[in-house]
Amino acid sequence: MNSEITRILDSLPGHVNVTDVYDEIERRVAAGDPDFAHDLALAIVGLGFTETEPWQYETVFSYALRTLAITPGRANIERTVRLPGTRFPKAERRAARFWASVLASEQPVGDLLAAVFAPGKTAAAAPYEMRACLLHELVLRGVDVSGHPETQAFAAALRSGNHPLAALPTRLLENEENVGLPRYSARGASHGLPFHSGAELPHPSARTPPGPSRAFGLAEIGDRAQTEAIATAANDWQEHSNGKVEARVFASDVPLDRADLRGVIDALPLECLAGARHGTVRMSASTAEGAWRMLFSVASRGGAYSRSRYGAYGRLAAWHSMTGLVGAPVGTEFEQIDASARTCTGYDLGTETDWFYDVAWDFGILALRPDQHHVAVLAATDTD
Repeated sequence: MNSEITRILDSLPGHVNVTDVYDEIERRVAAGDPDFAHDLALAIVGLGFTETEPWQYETVFSYALRTLAITPGRANIERTVRLPGTRFPKAERRAARFWASVLASEQPVGDLLAAVFAPGKTAAAAPYEMRACLLHELVLRGVDVSGHPETQAFAAALRSGNHPLAALPTRLLENEENVGLPRYSARGASHGLPFHSGAELPHPSARTPPGPSRAFGLAEIGDRAQTEAIATAANDWQEHSNGKVEARVFASDVPLDRADLRGVIDALPLECLAGARHGTVRMSASTAEGAWRMLFSVASRGGAYSRSRYGAYGRLAAWHSMTGLVGAPVGTEFEQIDASARTCTGYDLGTETDWFYDVAWDFGILALRPDQHHVAVLAATDTD
């Protein structure tokens, strides 16, 4: 260990903040010395510290590793994947998801394929879960992994091992086009907001007498498998944050069409709309692509306090929710769900009620299924 790294390690517990160490890492890497960041991170690993040790060690370790991960070049990919992505085993899976997202965002595709998937010492050193996530992070970024024997062999290994991500196709589906993905820097990340398409539907004013335009016999379908699938994209909001999720399916005794949906919405006994004045529910037509992008954004980014699933597992959660919304059995291939979603009539929902926190994490999706008798709804809200 060189004397400068020894000096930094000895002084770290006394730092009120570590920005001076950050600056030194950035300066050295920018000057063509990535080994400094690697050796510093490796030295911290060698300390064998625990969660009760000073916070400065983990913070500097993560910063050094992040700086390597965003600096283009095969050698930096190799340095990154050879280092542990986290010091604490309980966070290992989340770390694999994060570092896969960073590498896919900032590293050249050819270098990633050669370093992480081609046979060799680096690929063998890369955590299996990181490679699984990286495969689908690349797919989301439009990389044709089918043209590379190494990635196809790895995808086959995921299937034979029944890995959760094996259910995802290794090509980008039609509804996944133009998905917003993060970009990373040494000190942060940027993320595009979900995009909504379609124009707002005309609806009655608040002075219009309440009541649907014609009578509907609506009954809730108590299919737990469907509602659990629908809620998948947002379930972390209520499990690991302050959120609420409402996922429900209703059946009509008469066929429904676009013109009926305003009356149907006013008649549905949804908790998220309780207390909304008649005509104040906002409904905007949404394409299947727009709905999927919203589900992916919710699942991949997380809520107020729930942690991000990132791209690969966000993709998986979004397709599980879409499976429930279109009414397909759990386990249906996502290519089929992709096609089925385009035959549904979808809407974004919004209103001001006590159910929604109206902070930054609010959304609602309604899907009229092709049979014109079933309406599925997913709404969620979260707060800090």
